[in-house]
Amino acid sequence: MPPLGMILGVVALRQIRRRGQRGKGMAITGIALSAVSTLLIALFFATGAASDFWKEVEEAADEAASYQTVGDLRKGDCYNLPGGGTSDGTEVSEIQVVDCAKPHEAEITGGFKITGFGKFPGESVLEPIAERRCDDIDTAYAMDAWAIPATMSGYYYIPTKESWSTGDRRVSCGYATEGGRKTSGSIRRDAGNLNTDQAGYLTAENKLLKAAYEEPEKDFPQAVAGHLAWAKVTSSAMGEASAALRGRTWPGVVAAAVEKRAGEIDKARAAWSKAATAKDEDTFWEHVFEAEAVLNVKTEKTIRQGLKLSTAEPVQDEERA
Repeated sequence: MPPLGMILGVVALRQIRRRGQRGKGMAITGIALSAVSTLLIALFFATGAASDFWKEVEEAADEAASYQTVGDLRKGDCYNLPGGGTSDGTEVSEIQVVDCAKPHEAEITGGFKITGFGKFPGESVLEPIAERRCDDIDTAYAMDAWAIPATMSGYYYIPTKESWSTGDRRVSCGYATEGGRKTSGSIRRDAGNLNTDQAGYLTAENKLLKAAYEEPEKDFPQAVAGHLAWAKVTSSAMGEASAALRGRTWPGVVAAAVEKRAGEIDKARAAWSKAATAKDEDTFWEHVFEAEAVLNVKTEKTIRQGLKLSTAEPVQDEERA
């Protein structure tokens, strides 16, 4: 009867794979213990069927071993969800880690631990914290926004009320596709795989992106002060970006284009400064559009081509996935 435990273990692993159920550890343990008592018997039945059976056992065990809990995810992990795709608000306990070179649904950019709370504060408190912190973590990991597939967008996991009660405080940040769509290759572009010129250029440009993300969610009439503050922040960010571009020596192949880009940013900064003091909505957007008009994407492409960065224009957030 020893083989029965092994067979049930394989069946259990298949069910875990299909249904996203828990119990992987018990299934593997059952296979391992049963394998010990079955080894001598198996030696007497070294037929083709037995060989296929062992192969299936090994494959099932290998696949189960690739599953991890969400809390075990670490920076650089690429993974798939047992249910086939990510979904806002879905509670997930286990995921399948895969090689980033192979098709996958998501990639972890990093994480952090929640502090300052005793009792579970609620999702409404944790989500804004996760969104704000993960934005910075995502950008530091995937510095080149142009290299992020259009099918991917920012994503994070926060502790549930149940996991919080067991001491879970970790937030995992990353990018994920929607609806189970797959992508291949890592989106990681950081100091570990960028040269100093590439990293320097992207750092400067990302100051503009970060400011752009600060746009108020409400329309101008409902958030006048917020829009004026956003314009002031953007103007300041552009000043920092221009200074960063001019603050280093660039390779000859891109030096002229970088100086041109810095000049464009200076002009845009002046327009955003005017927007920050606008007296009405029409004037505000007039200056914003003026700022956008002087930023030439061709200049960016010239720099990117010279630095061997992606030259495929990024997809706007509202167009993603």
